[in-house]
Amino acid sequence: MLGWLPWKELGLAAAILGVLVGASGEVLFVKSMRFWGVDLALFSAFLVQSYWPLVAVGAWGPMAARKAAADNRCYSIPWPRLRAYMVLGVVTTAANTLRLLALSMLPASIFVVASSSDIVFNILFSRLFLKKRFGAWHYTAAVLATVGMSIVAAGSKPSSACHAPPCHSSLLPGLACTVVAAALVAANAVLAECVLKDQKVPGMFGALELAMFYSIVPSVLTPILVMATGEWKQWGPVLGNVGLHGSTAAFAMVCSGAVMSKLVSRTGRFVVIREKSAFFFAMLNSAVRLATAMAAYVVLGEAFSWAKGAAVAIVGLALAAYLRGNFLAKQTAEPDSTELRGALLGESAAIQVVSQDWSPSTSSTSRPGSGRGGGSADEVELVPYDILAAVMPARGNE
Repeated sequence: MLGWLPWKELGLAAAILGVLVGASGEVLFVKSMRFWGVDLALFSAFLVQSYWPLVAVGAWGPMAARKAAADNRCYSIPWPRLRAYMVLGVVTTAANTLRLLALSMLPASIFVVASSSDIVFNILFSRLFLKKRFGAWHYTAAVLATVGMSIVAAGSKPSSACHAPPCHSSLLPGLACTVVAAALVAANAVLAECVLKDQKVPGMFGALELAMFYSIVPSVLTPILVMATGEWKQWGPVLGNVGLHGSTAAFAMVCSGAVMSKLVSRTGRFVVIREKSAFFFAMLNSAVRLATAMAAYVVLGEAFSWAKGAAVAIVGLALAAYLRGNFLAKQTAEPDSTELRGALLGESAAIQVVSQDWSPSTSSTSRPGSGRGGGSADEVELVPYDILAAVMPARGNE
């Protein structure tokens, strides 16, 4: 009845909206904890990644049951894909722990600018592992992102740069955590693209499956980190103070919102990566960070400085350069691909002419040009399009 609707495009738009809305929830959640005096990085990391029961029961489980019924056999995840899920889960545990640790050390605007260094790592990893090709605009975007991060690092000051407790004597430890986390996030996006492009499952089902393992593995590993660091000893006194101030209901609502925003953001991320690429997600994520940095001045009341403003503006230019590079890559790829297809189709058309002019009384098993006869034109027509799909090189970033 509604088959005329562009469901694929609508799904991609919904995923992009989910990334835009949900990605900033983590930053706002951690900063909101400051109002209750909750400065527990591992507690925040465990909380925002504990959404897997919602995915397993509410979405992935029913879809897996329907898939098993359709295939008439129990659904199981192949070991190579399961192993990839485990590796991605370990990497995302380290990345999210470092990011949340950095968030507890840095103002939100500085964090989102410094985390834009993942554009540099995205270009590097995709060039190495996905064999992507980039133009001058992409490299310009990487340089601009690095310059913006350097301005933040050079302008880091003692605790006077931090307007609200807890203030740290230097921003450099937080910046270091942010850069390492950005490298892990970029590696994760590239690995996720490899997994999502290769697995033979529907798009949304694969995105939910990967999002579920992105939650299960950190839910197991984060408590180990909590026990190793001894942070669990602070949970009782700190969270008890929230109840003493009569903010339990508001605190619970903020925590629930953080969990849901992480679920929406992560599922949307994998849909975007599957339908587009890891680099499209990096570009989209940069827009989210830029918007969050702007909101930090208004919503969170951060003190404005010209260094921060210049860094945010430079990151905005990096995003614009990245968009320009993607546009030019697409424009240059289309004529080349059309030319190549035309050349190959021209060759196949010539083969068809030869086969049609060949004597029909000759053997049907022989090939044109073999000197013994020619096959039918129908045999030749089965070949070209599949060959084109295999021969065509990957062009651009999409």
